[in-house]
Amino acid sequence: MRNWKPAALVVLLATALALVTAASSSGLATDPIGIVFAGVQPDQRIAVSWTEPVQQIDDVGAIQFSYSSATTSDGNFTQAGTIGYQAIPGSSRKFVFSNPWPAARTPQSLTLYVSIFGWDDACAAATAAPGSTQNLAACKIWSPVTAFTIYSKCQRVVATPGHYVKRGKQRVFIKPVYAYASCSWSNSP
Repeated sequence: MRNWKPAALVVLLATALALVTAASSSGLATDPIGIVFAGVQPDQRIAVSWTEPVQQIDDVGAIQFSYSSATTSDGNFTQAGTIGYQAIPGSSRKFVFSNPWPAARTPQSLTLYVSIFGWDDACAAATAAPGSTQNLAACKIWSPVTAFTIYSKCQRVVATPGHYVKRGKQRVFIKPVYAYASCSWSNSP
């Protein structure tokens, strides 16, 4: 084991502390917002929950949903696929659609995409300081675009029961006709 002199150890610790302080005060937001869950709740409303990075975020910003993962140069989903865009208060760590997701009429799967953004407060404060040349856009923190799939499960019922009919001198069986009575969304097929 190496024998450290107290003076060398103090210099080493001071250097490490200086590097950590410089990295945290650089103002650049690097850690993304982490999406923990995206899916449908039992009440048929889409929900998303997330964690925030180490940086303190007072205003999460917004959550956006899309049918496509394509984004523009500023990180937002393209307009063609966008389903919704909603501002979120900073204390929230979960978003739930106010209305249930529209019911499907047949069994199917649907892939949706979600992204959340906010601002690193320390970076934003440095940007607002007099004489600062830093751009606020550099303080934006994004979650990765996250895909999630929901599945409609439908209850099949007999609309017309099977029966026999007479055609000439022959009895012919007519197959039953089935219909889907009700469908609900689920996170698993």
